[in-house]
Amino acid sequence: MKTRILLISALVLLFGFTSFAQNRFSAGIVVTRFENINNDSRMSQIDHPVGFGVIGGYSISSDVTAALTLEYFKGNITGISGKETDYRAHLSAYYHPLNFAGFRPYISAGLVVSHKSFSFDVPVTDEDAKTNMYGRFGCGIDYSIVSNLSANVDLGFYNDGNVIAGWSSSIGLRYAF
Repeated sequence: MKTRILLISALVLLFGFTSFAQNRFSAGIVVTRFENINNDSRMSQIDHPVGFGVIGGYSISSDVTAALTLEYFKGNITGISGKETDYRAHLSAYYHPLNFAGFRPYISAGLVVSHKSFSFDVPVTDEDAKTNMYGRFGCGIDYSIVSNLSANVDLGFYNDGNVIAGWSSSIGLRYAF
């Protein structure tokens, strides 16, 4: 009898959790192209900053999602013989005001922590790494390809507290479970 009650309780909890969590969590991949806006506040010194990353999200409601994006960039430094490696973590909120024919446009805002490390072929500076924090504001569109699978296009702007330091364009693919 105890085993039966335990089994029924486990099934009820499992069903309740999967019903609650259904399509609440999502995970995916992203490819990002980044550009600096001015020379005074550069987010990256990479000459062609294209990176990739992963994203994990949680739908707080049908209109609001919180997401964490982790990105990696590596490339040659513009104008200097050396390489830069960037690791970025974005924590953002996404607001989807509309949903029509599989398209869900959104606006987003959040924080980005960027850690850069440098390796120079010839010593030109004492700096070998630095970490910065930026505000990120963006917009984009999610498109539902099939049930639980969506494609994404995103445009984001980064602010260092004084000026807009750069912008990015991204494409991604996400699966909701």
